[in-house]
Amino acid sequence: FFSSRRRHTRLQGDWSSDVCSSDLSPADRKSLAAALEGADDKEPLQRVLGIQSPASAAPANSDLEGWLSRLEGPADAREGERIFFHPKGPGCHRCHQVDGRGGEIGPDLSTTGRILDRRRLLDSILQPSREMAPKFVPWLVETKDGRLVQGVLLSETPAGDAVYGTAQGDQVAVLHSEMEQRSPQTVSIMPADLVRTMTTQELRDLLAYLQQRR
Repeated sequence: FFSSRRRHTRLQGDWSSDVCSSDLSPADRKSLAAALEGADDKEPLQRVLGIQSPASAAPANSDLEGWLSRLEGPADAREGERIFFHPKGPGCHRCHQVDGRGGEIGPDLSTTGRILDRRRLLDSILQPSREMAPKFVPWLVETKDGRLVQGVLLSETPAGDAVYGTAQGDQVAVLHSEMEQRSPQTVSIMPADLVRTMTTQELRDLLAYLQQRR
């Protein structure tokens, strides 16, 4: 089962269609449960087995020092790149670009490692609403027919027709004639619980990938 790290990665069920809890035979489950007992990083195996890690195992998002300590250890930037762009991953690529690949809703991350140190980078993931550049402040728009659109203002014509980028990476056009009202928001469209969608090792790898972007 665990002859290579690649196989180990494939067992991280949320990001791979190859292995999930329902696919496991009784023998597989028994082998995985035995491996779980001695595993240093239990989260990938827990995920495949359908076992939830205790919430108390991870620090609060506001505990930056706790997360920095938790994320000490070796990391693989190539795995981090896979995580960034994987369609079943945390969805970074839907809103962010790296070297022209990805969405254009949030900041371009092509040179993140040159701009942010590890501390600031991790904090921006843990608490995305704490510090937002003005151009990335989200807006809540209500249209005359009752629709609600929440997203970052991507463009606006002199006539007031606007395009907003949503948390799903979509671009939504709203004509000025359709708009009832709009107001700036204090909560980022980037999910605050993004770290909860990854294992500790996956987050290490993702940080390593972003830190090498220069």
